[in-house]
Amino acid sequence: MLYHPIFSDFGGGEMVAAWTLQVLQESHDTVLWCDQQPDFQRVDARYGTSLAERPPTVVLGLSRRAKLIQRIWPGPGLLLQNALLIGDLIRLDKSLKPSIWVSTFNETLLPRPGIQYIHFSTTPQNKYAPKEWSWLRRNLWQSAQKLSWWIGSGLNRSVAAPMHRCITNSAWTANSLLERTGQDSLVVHPPVPPFAPGRPWAEREDRVIFLGRWNPTKRMEVAVDIVAQARENGAKNLRLAFVGFWDAEDCVREQVLRHCAGRHWIEWHENLPRDELQELAGNSRYGLHAMLDEHFGIAIAEMMTAGCIVFSHNSGGPAYILGDDRQLYRDVDEGAKRIGDVIASPALQSELHEKARPRGRHYSPSAFCDTMRAEIEAIEDAERK
Repeated sequence: MLYHPIFSDFGGGEMVAAWTLQVLQESHDTVLWCDQQPDFQRVDARYGTSLAERPPTVVLGLSRRAKLIQRIWPGPGLLLQNALLIGDLIRLDKSLKPSIWVSTFNETLLPRPGIQYIHFSTTPQNKYAPKEWSWLRRNLWQSAQKLSWWIGSGLNRSVAAPMHRCITNSAWTANSLLERTGQDSLVVHPPVPPFAPGRPWAEREDRVIFLGRWNPTKRMEVAVDIVAQARENGAKNLRLAFVGFWDAEDCVREQVLRHCAGRHWIEWHENLPRDELQELAGNSRYGLHAMLDEHFGIAIAEMMTAGCIVFSHNSGGPAYILGDDRQLYRDVDEGAKRIGDVIASPALQSELHEKARPRGRHYSPSAFCDTMRAEIEAIEDAERK
């Protein structure tokens, strides 16, 4: 039984879920618990799996009442929603009697011991009451939120972590989980299907690729500012290519597009098929990532397998993936300088390019599957005893 509510053909969490299903399918009749029917052909095309050949049984949730509660009471309602969810999972466990439960959706209150794959250590989000509410109503709202998060956090600490085998996607996430809950975990990097090797360095274009979802957390404006500064510093031929798809409200799109207006050196490549995406990456020299505290960085590993020299903010998982301070920055000026230093040094270009591909291929589906297979067998062996 695999629990992953939002199962689609985009996102790092969904990539982990797809390959976990692939491992389970080898020796189990698998059931997937999610919110809507997946298109397994699209999933296979995106992640390199073969789930469409023998699709798992799909059980749909959340219940309508749980969704309604979260919509009308988004803060404190989360606790009640989780309680309803736990009830649904317990009933499903009694009905199907699966040999193992696996969650690839962070800390989850599964009905009995299993595996939970944690992408990021969850932190309560405090949703503030509207200013026009009365003082009493606002304070009651805030108090209810604090109480619900306290109870929910306590449940996760006392049940989810110790009860299940914890797996994290990076050393940074593992450290965050340990600091927050005291829970140890096994680091298993996501299964990143490698890109094609691409062209020789001399034949590539001075293009910086910004790969992934286009939403506020990715800080697209920062990427624009870094490349703009690098161009002002002398890299006149440098271009920036946004490659991905919009995952943001219209007002956010308009803000980003206004920031990009008049900059002829910016390219847009939306919803590229995988073969075209690999061709573009293999014809480009550089990659850029700007998110703060990214828990892993699938796009970074993908660009590395294509031989791109990737630069990232010095926080979260990317610092571990890249493993080289010369590719990490803390602000726009430092980011532009990092890129400029590489452009100015053919020797540095050769060094970083040559090490990118083998380092990126370290995060492979085969390595992920081997470890997950062993963890699943260990859980089932323990249950039989």
